[in-house]
Order: sequence, then structure tokens, then C-alpha cells
Amino acid sequence: MTQQELQQAYEKQTAELELYKKIVEAQSSFIFIFDSDFILCDVIMSSSAQLLHTREELIGTDGRMIYSPEVSELYIENIKECLLENKKREIEYPLQSEDLVYYFKARLVPLDNGKVMAIIRDITDRMMQFSELHQAKIASEEAGKAKTVFLSNMSHEIRTPLNAIVGFSELLTDSDNEEEKVIYKDLIKKNTAQLLQLVNEVLDLSRMESGKMEMNFAEHSLTELLIETHMVHSLKIPSGIELKLELPEENIMVMTDRNRFLQVMSNFVSNAIKNTTEGSITLKLESDGEWARASVIDTGRGIPKDHIKTIFERFEKVNDFVPGAGLGLSICKSIVDQFGGKIDVESEEGVGSTFSVSLREHVDFIRQRSVGDRPRILISKDNDVDCDDITKVLSEDYEVLWAENKEEVMDKLYYLKPDLLVLDIAFGGEATSLDLVSYVRTEAFNIPIIVTIEQLQYTQQQKARHAGCRRILSKPYAPGQLKALADIYLKRDY
Repeated sequence: MTQQELQQAYEKQTAELELYKKIVEAQSSFIFIFDSDFILCDVIMSSSAQLLHTREELIGTDGRMIYSPEVSELYIENIKECLLENKKREIEYPLQSEDLVYYFKARLVPLDNGKVMAIIRDITDRMMQFSELHQAKIASEEAGKAKTVFLSNMSHEIRTPLNAIVGFSELLTDSDNEEEKVIYKDLIKKNTAQLLQLVNEVLDLSRMESGKMEMNFAEHSLTELLIETHMVHSLKIPSGIELKLELPEENIMVMTDRNRFLQVMSNFVSNAIKNTTEGSITLKLESDGEWARASVIDTGRGIPKDHIKTIFERFEKVNDFVPGAGLGLSICKSIVDQFGGKIDVESEEGVGSTFSVSLREHVDFIRQRSVGDRPRILISKDNDVDCDDITKVLSEDYEVLWAENKEEVMDKLYYLKPDLLVLDIAFGGEATSLDLVSYVRTEAFNIPIIVTIEQLQYTQQQKARHAGCRRILSKPYAPGQLKALADIYLKRDY
């Protein structure tokens, strides 16, 4: 072979190697080369790929030291069959790392030298999507069952007062006894009020389900609201029960919807009256400087322990002989959740119950949100991006809110109700930002979360997704990229 031919062969081989390198670089998968004894002979991956171990640590390692016994047995069995039959094999398996579980798919291809090439691909996203679809299917089935339960309960609850109204109306028409007429009128009035309350609860439930329950936030005195609640119910309190009022010396101000707050407290007091035959019912207000807590304390029959955890669920009734559909407390919880507050119950059977609502105090930046407002995007400030450019691009379709720190993020989540949250992974340190994502999820915020990451590392991706992030955006990014992601979640007709 001439020198020129050797040079051409060398250039061809170099070009092919460069091509193979580019193919590997472009792949999100990585390659392990195993021998027949499950020893890892080589690792081929892109320079940007992040594994749980370095390439140097992996080469020469027994696969049993990397994988669990179950996964190792799966690999060894398929490597043997792959070499014996000289055919490709495919396996899927989980890999546990700290508190996270990753899922992989490996395609095993036999090589000429008695080794096996395992082309490994991360399928965690696919498995998560499958899990989400499965959960959605379960939720859909449960929704169908809930609809059946709802119709069954409503038919019973509506029929009871309606039958009473029709029956006593006929008796009222036929009766000539004035005392009987008074009794019939009282019963008709009582059942009409019960039916009206039921209809109002159903309408409230419908508004909540459709997301059309509007909140008119303004600054109100909790002290005055509890005094008003006490005055209204003091006229309805049965004999033998004392209605008390305990207020602190200072006037406690919060941002809330006045009518909805009164609805919650009225429901608490009404339930206390239904379940208390003697003793007292106390409206109590207290504050720790950050949270204001309004409570209704009764000396009634109390709630069994097995009912306390489900007391705020729909149609949950402690006593089937007490009037009501079991929707009131569920509606109260939904209202308090929209306040950004907390609802609690403490009870001991035979001693009494305490229902309470806790609201944050002294928040200056709350403003009312009206129907027709543009969707809101809350973004944690990041020194690596130009806030003005992002605001300019996003503000064409959205209202942009910025937060300086974790506390401001939580406050604006509670009170300004944004539709999308954008967090920098380095915002207060990686652990802090992921903890914040998890905290947002535990506080029942179903808001989509986009996380921005300095370097799109594999482990960071998985931790962020495990914490509850919907999308991950690698920095540096253009404002248009964030706008495109926002459009996916928020673009709709207004």
C-alpha cells in the first residue's frame, strides 16, 4: 500500500471516529461493555453526560457492585442468552439512588470478542408519564363513582325536606286548629331553610369545581367579623347552651373575603349547635404575630377518632340523624385553601370539638383578582438573567411577578395566586430550592413549576422532577424559550 493510500485510509478512519464521537455526543443514552462474567470493560458516553459514578470508577468493576441483586441477576441471565443465541435482548429495570428511583432500558447486543454491548437509555420520564396516566385513569374512575355517590346523596337529601314541605303544606291547608297551623308553619320554615342551604352548598360546590368561585380580598378586622358571627348566632342558640366570645385586646387585621370568611365561621357554629345539647359554644380569636387563629369550641358529643381524618371530605357525616348533606365542611376547606390559610379540627368523643381557621396577618401586597385578568407568572429573581428582557417578552400576554427570596415566593403564592411558578435551581442553594418545590406541593398548590438549572445534569433533572417540577430549562436561556414554555401551560382564550 502506497504512502498516499495509507494517508487516505488514516483520514477515513479518523473521519469515521469523529462521526462515531458525534453520534455518541448526540445520544442521551450511554453504553456499557460487559464480558461474560458481568465485569464492566468499558463505558462510552458523551462528555456532558452525568452518571452516579465516574467512568474511571466504573471500568473494571463487577456489575454486582453497581446494581441490586435482582437487577444483577436480570443482567447476567440476559447476557448469557445474548451470547449463547447471538441475538439482541432488551431489559427494563429500576435503579435506587438515595430517595429517588430511576428507570432504565438496556438493549444488549453481542460482540465478536465474547462481550456484550449494553445501550442504556433513561426511561424515567416515560415511566412517570405512564404512572400519571394510570393515576389519571384511577382519578377518572373515582370521579365516576363520586358522581354516583353525589346523585344518590342529593336525591335523598333533597327529597327529605321537600317531602316535609309538601306534606305539612297539605296538612296546613286541611287543618282548622290554630296551634297545629303554627307547628306546621314552623316545620315548613325549618325544612325550607334546610333545602335552601342544601341548594346553596351544591351551587358553591359547582363553582369550586369549575374554578369560578371569585374571591373579593380586602383588609378586614377579624375581631369585628367574630363579633358579627356571635351577634347573628346569639339569636339562634338553643336554651341550655351559652354562646361565648373570647377576643384579644388588640384588633387583628387580615386580608380575606368577608362573606366567605363569615360563611366558614357560620358553618362551624351551626355544626356546633347541632352537636351540642348542653354546655357552651365559644368563638375565640388569638394571634402569634404571624398567623391569626379563629376557633369555634363546643362541649358537644365530639367526633370519633376514625372520623377525624375524613371530616373535611365530601358527604362525610359523623351522625346520620343530624340534618345536612355533609358538604359544608368540605366547602369550608376549599374556601380556606383559596384564602391561603389553614383549617384544623381537634376533638374528643364525649368532650367536645374545636374547629379553627388560621390566616396570615399583615400582608401589604395583596390585591383582588378579577375575572378577565391575564394569567400570572411568578419568577424568582436570578442574577444570570435580565429581568427587564424577560418582563418585556412575557408581559405581552401575561402579568409578571418577581420574588426576591423564599418567603416572598410563598407569600405571593398564597395571596396573589399566580398560574405558573419559575424557580432557579440555585435560588438559595440547590437543596433549598428543591425543598421549596416540595413544600409548595405539600401545601396543595397544583401550580405548574418550571425550574431553571445552570448545567443540565442528569441527577439534578431527576431530583427536580421527583420534587414535582413540570419542566426544566437549562441556562443560559432566551426569554423566548421561557415564553414558549409558559404558552404550553397558560395559553388559552380569555
